[in-house]
Amino acid sequence: MARMLEQADEDADGWVYYMRINGRIKIGYTTNLRQRSRSYPPGTELLAVEPGTPELEKRRHDQFSRSLAQGREWFAESEALTVHIAKLAEQYATPTKAMHSYRTHEGIKHV
Repeated sequence: MARMLEQADEDADGWVYYMRINGRIKIGYTTNLRQRSRSYPPGTELLAVEPGTPELEKRRHDQFSRSLAQGREWFAESEALTVHIAKLAEQYATPTKAMHSYRTHEGIKHV
């Protein structure tokens, strides 16, 4: 696993992201984290990111396939996935400022 962690794609044009949403972990890919995060509900937690490509995203899906919970991108928390996310969080700053922020306007929450 350490070898895979060290080889974030050299040709990275975006981010492979790890988000906790309603008790599941979503592993996805995007070139625009702010725009992509708009499609997730309030309370979504960005756990980690790594420079990557759609190919790296697929490798991560394969790597954690034993924890697959739903569809092909939604995973249950597991020790292996938790350790991987912790290493990424140490290696790459998690750009929480790049996440979409839900704001209230005159007491109404817009989602």
